[in-house]
Amino acid sequence: AAELYERAINDFGDVDGKNNFHAGFCSIAAENFTKAVLFEDRAIKLAEIAAEKMDMARLYNDAGVAHLGIGDVGTGIDYLEKAIQILTLNTPEDPNVANVLANVSNIYIDLGDYDRAINLAEQAVKIFEKIPPAAPK
Repeated sequence: AAELYERAINDFGDVDGKNNFHAGFCSIAAENFTKAVLFEDRAIKLAEIAAEKMDMARLYNDAGVAHLGIGDVGTGIDYLEKAIQILTLNTPEDPNVANVLANVSNIYIDLGDYDRAINLAEQAVKIFEKIPPAAPK
């Protein structure tokens, strides 16, 4: 699928970053993180100047995942933290916010930054605690 988006980008361009975003998403799914980084970084640049704004939190999240996939931890964390900022501003109690917080917390554990990991994990737990339990089947 990434190849189809890449062909569309080459044939028709991409003024708002959406085609690059989708190509990057497909590349992440295929675990081709090197290619995903190229698409996601280009998507961010295009989306930041486009008149019609994309879901920047999702774009930053995917760019972060792509950078982590190639071992670029610093850039990956920077993008994930941008996603967290947007998500907590727009939908602070959304379970997706808690998931991103928990994922970034795990990265900080791997890096040995336990204070930051604990802070993010506690934020995630507070959100998870507010989610009502699923109805029994």
